[in-house]
Amino acid sequence: MRKPVAAALAAALALALAGCGQRPADPGTSAGDVTPSSAPAIPTPVSPTPVNPTPVNPTAREAPVKLGPQAQDALARARAEGARAVAVTVSTEPGQVERAVAGLRGLGATVESSDASVGYVRATVPVDEVARVPGVEGVRQVDVDEPLSNGDPAP
Repeated sequence: MRKPVAAALAAALALALAGCGQRPADPGTSAGDVTPSSAPAIPTPVSPTPVNPTPVNPTAREAPVKLGPQAQDALARARAEGARAVAVTVSTEPGQVERAVAGLRGLGATVESSDASVGYVRATVPVDEVARVPGVEGVRQVDVDEPLSNGDPAP
């Protein structure tokens, strides 16, 4: 009883080692007649041919970030009140605070504070540019605060 089981295991092992798509054994031999000299060679692992995929941007998102309903309402109020700028709080992708700060400055924003350890940027952005903030590289989420007054703070 042990010989048929051992022969079947040896045959299965030989087939597994030979790999899929190999030529079948010589018709004159049976699956149980596997000897070291007639066993197929162990195939060497072959790496698949690399395909040139589209480069992946590590900060790319599945869906673009958009301003939420509260942010849109705050922006609409700011426009209605004639505000020239609004304060925004930006959450960034990990390690992307500096990139987000540079992008915000490129929109004409004044960066008030940032904290790379938590991925936070606080900035004042011109009202006409706020809609572009979610598209800044490294930005994960944008919150628009209440409109800033345009009054002169001098007494």
